[in-house]
Formats: sequence, C-alpha cells, structure tokens
Amino acid sequence: MIKYSNNKDRILRNIRINKRSGCWEWQLSTYVKGYGQLSVQGDKWLAHRYSFFIFVGEIPKGLCVCHTCDNPSCVNPEHLWLGTYKENTEDMIKKGRHSFYLNKTGERHPFSKITDREAIEICNLVNLGNSHISVANMFGLSRTHVSQMVFGKKRKNAKENFEKNGETTKG
Repeated sequence: MIKYSNNKDRILRNIRINKRSGCWEWQLSTYVKGYGQLSVQGDKWLAHRYSFFIFVGEIPKGLCVCHTCDNPSCVNPEHLWLGTYKENTEDMIKKGRHSFYLNKTGERHPFSKITDREAIEICNLVNLGNSHISVANMFGLSRTHVSQMVFGKKRKNAKENFEKNGETTKG
C-alpha cells in the first residue's frame, strides 16, 4: 500500500497535467461520466470535490464543486468553483453541454415516466370528460403534469412521434 506524506501529496501523485489545458487529470478510479473518485478513511469522495476541500477549504452543504474547464477528470483547484445546483445547470446550458437531454424528447428522454402512446391516451381521456386528477392517478403522474400535456406545454410532439414510428392514434 502506498503511503502519502499528506493529502495534497495524495492528489498530486495521482494526476497527469494536461499541458494544453492546465487540467490536473485524475489517473485512478473514475465514476460516472469520467469523474475521478477515491476513498478517504472509508468515505467515498469525488476526486474534484476532495481536491477542492484539500487545496481550497470547506464545501458548504448543498453546494456543488463546478469546473470552469468542463473536464470531469480535472482536479486542479484553479479550475474549480463553488456553485448552487441552479448555477451549475445554468453554466452547463450557457456552455452548450446540455444537448444530451435536448436531443431526447418524449419517451426517449431518460427521465420520461410514460410512453408517447400513453401521452396520447391521457389527452384522449381528458377530452372524453375525465378529470385531470383522475387521469393523473391512473398513470401515476401529478395533476399539473397532465394539465401541461393537455394544454400543449409538455409532450407536444407525442402524436407526431407516435405516428412517425408507423403507429396511428385512431381508435
């Protein structure tokens, strides 16, 4: 087992410096989407959060450690900043890193709870006189979600996607 003289040494011995970007790229174990990870006295840490903690200081509860470089394996404290989840999401959108979700709508979106066929069925049930809340309960959705579909604010393309796949919305 490798012994480290201190926590900074532990980070510095396990990085490769990218001369072009200045990123300190984590070389050990990685987690989802390339984020480095490590275990410290039995606690699991994302490597960039640990680096920020060691080189900069405390991470207040509820804050993210965000990357200015957009490199998930980077642990360079000069490339890291604290932000809320909202700020992190706004940063992602501003930099155009959100296309994974933009290109996936309706049932293709990773967080979708219903299929396009079910979205059409929901609208049809409401149009037949069923209340938004009763239809929501049938499908395990909120009343608001059903209302947004019925009024075209969500799942606008359900019928189009459904028919594009060779299906029909009739009877």
